[in-house]
Amino acid sequence: MIPARGGATGRPRVSSRRTIEEAAAELFLERGYDGTTVDDIARRAGVGRATFFNYFPSKPDLLWVDVDEALSRLQEALEAVGSDGGLDAVIGALEAVGGELGPDRIPLAVLQSDVMGGAAETAAAGFARAARLTGMLQRAVTAAVPGADPVGRASAASALAGAAVSAWYGWAAAGVRRGPIAPYLSRALAVVRGGVDAAFGRLPGG
Repeated sequence: MIPARGGATGRPRVSSRRTIEEAAAELFLERGYDGTTVDDIARRAGVGRATFFNYFPSKPDLLWVDVDEALSRLQEALEAVGSDGGLDAVIGALEAVGGELGPDRIPLAVLQSDVMGGAAETAAAGFARAARLTGMLQRAVTAAVPGADPVGRASAASALAGAAVSAWYGWAAAGVRRGPIAPYLSRALAVVRGGVDAAFGRLPGG
């Protein structure tokens, strides 16, 4: 248990962020999501309200920390791919970054949803992240096959995003024996890869 603290200053950035995450997790489990305010979290973490918002735009963002970090890494990986590797490199980046998620990186939004409550707000935040993933993949696919039909590119990106989201939810719901996400992601992407191959030409390794 993190004791209540007040007025702490000069806390290292990573330490402050993790302390806020831990304080929020405790309070969500103790009081429920709806029964916990940003001020409650800040007090438990021993930081000011302004410090909370330096790290998290809103309370729902605390439930998706690991997903947000993975999305940021994917953005960097896709930007590094550019137009050099084609669609196979886009799919490879999605598999590589997604595969980094270990069985201990399940967000509170899924792991403790029955205990915490706040289902509507949690779901809305999840949809926002799915939309972010789709947008990132649309930009990456456009860069990878710039001369292709825009509708085809958008469809391919949406299909890849849908496969990734389906794999993630299936993995998260698998329970304590879920293991790494990589096999789930590979199976989900294999379902849509045939369509991508047909639309844009056979991809290496397909």
